[in-house]
Amino acid sequence: MNSAPDNYYPQISIEKNTNPNRLYAIPLFGFLTKVIILIPVFLELWLLGIAMFFIAMLINPFVVLFTGKYWKTAYDLTTGMLRLSSKVGFYFSGVTDKYPGFDISTTPFTYDLKYPESSNRLFAIPLLGGLIRLILLIPFYIVSQVFGYASGIATFFTFAPVLFMGNYPETTHELNVDSVRLSQAMTAYMSGLSDKYPSFKVSWNHKTMKIVLLIVGTLLFLSYMSSSFTAKPPVNLPAPTPTIEAPQV
Repeated sequence: MNSAPDNYYPQISIEKNTNPNRLYAIPLFGFLTKVIILIPVFLELWLLGIAMFFIAMLINPFVVLFTGKYWKTAYDLTTGMLRLSSKVGFYFSGVTDKYPGFDISTTPFTYDLKYPESSNRLFAIPLLGGLIRLILLIPFYIVSQVFGYASGIATFFTFAPVLFMGNYPETTHELNVDSVRLSQAMTAYMSGLSDKYPSFKVSWNHKTMKIVLLIVGTLLFLSYMSSSFTAKPPVNLPAPTPTIEAPQV
């Protein structure tokens, strides 16, 4: 982990689930069960997201602009939210069966997102810095979305080997870990936790299966984007003109 390049963040390492819970693998039932029991954690993440937006996205840029340093409070809050969201993501996808809980300071796996020693003042200029980062992230966003779709497909079909054989496939494990890292790298870069453009590096074990899943993920992403651009706005029909009848004499 220590030999990874500076732009490979966050560094996440989690062991493969060797004894997955078969109850969670029951189609629909397992999904609904996790959704229900995760509602309190979803609420915490929602509140943390609001706090992060105000502290890390609105206040912190001014701290960086005038001091050249990332505000420690913003760092602690943002990394805490990312830790918790990673625990939720891994639990929801079956990478782990350990309930994520509400702790934002620790994880039951290796998670490292270093505090930036210095921050680029150009990126901290209100609106301009965020717009620059947003534009630069477009290709990374596309890759992240494709991996998200691919990992979702892999997770969906994983119910069979888990339910009938008690085996969580390594391909699904790696895709979910890479998908979480890519997604969190975008948040980290957008919030200024790093000024280095995030790495596209992912695991290519089980290459053939991953390529197939990524092709399907690409098609789903393109389909989603196409439907978004071609969606027709609702047609507002003119109101019928009221008919005025002449009074009868």
